[in-house]
Amino acid sequence: MKAFIFAAGYGTRNLPATKTLPKELFPLYDRTAMDFILEECEEAGITDIVILSSRRKKSLEDYFDRDIELETILENAGKIEELKKVQRPSKFNTTFIRQKEMGGTGHALLTAKSSLKDEPFVAFFPDDIIIGKVGGAKQILDVYQKTGLCVLGAREEHHNISAYGVIEYQEKDGVNYVTRVVEKPKAGTIDSNLVSVGRFIYTPEFLDALEENYRSHKSGEFYPMGAMMVLAQQNKLLVKKLEGKILDIGNHNSYLNTFLEYADTSSEGKKIIDEFINNRK
Repeated sequence: MKAFIFAAGYGTRNLPATKTLPKELFPLYDRTAMDFILEECEEAGITDIVILSSRRKKSLEDYFDRDIELETILENAGKIEELKKVQRPSKFNTTFIRQKEMGGTGHALLTAKSSLKDEPFVAFFPDDIIIGKVGGAKQILDVYQKTGLCVLGAREEHHNISAYGVIEYQEKDGVNYVTRVVEKPKAGTIDSNLVSVGRFIYTPEFLDALEENYRSHKSGEFYPMGAMMVLAQQNKLLVKKLEGKILDIGNHNSYLNTFLEYADTSSEGKKIIDEFINNRK
């Protein structure tokens, strides 16, 4: 199974940093946002990664390349842990595909279809960071391995339901079948509090439905909602409520919150945060 990472966007909500630094490489205490995705891939046994990028993301491609000079310096200095960190991205079999125009997530998937069509794949939005004992990819992969069906990762939302894609579902034999996905519904108009998280498993059948749906697309950005509903009507689309703390780096405030939440999971990071709070005037 492959991983597919959406990484072509402008990152406008994080400007000015994203003018030169891909959001996927934002530092989160002692790692980058991308490292959370790579850790999930390792846990799920995924070694092949397809990354949808753009001309503004050259540094992201460099991140997955080897830096022999740096590796040699670290090895000679006996900095083995640091060496492992810089070697990790290059251990994956990585394919970069450039999206030449921002046409929506459905368009993004079709741009990479030739690299994804032969097998199921896990799709990641690296905006979403999952902190827990088990990563999001492993959680949805466990569901797929039992059912062979497409799986959407989700979490509960109780405050601002209208800001998300909301998933209605019906439970049967311990499996949650998606019945409807509604993008940014008005409060009180939908009977669910499960919202989509940037972890999905899609099958070749989904890509076929997406391509068919695109034939009738007129203009503007193209999203996979129509293809999802085709599979939902055939009882071939599931939803999995993910365990763990689910955060995001999609804007300045949520990035700061995610940085602090993750730093607080380490003893050294927690100490720094506590000292800051105690010394704050």
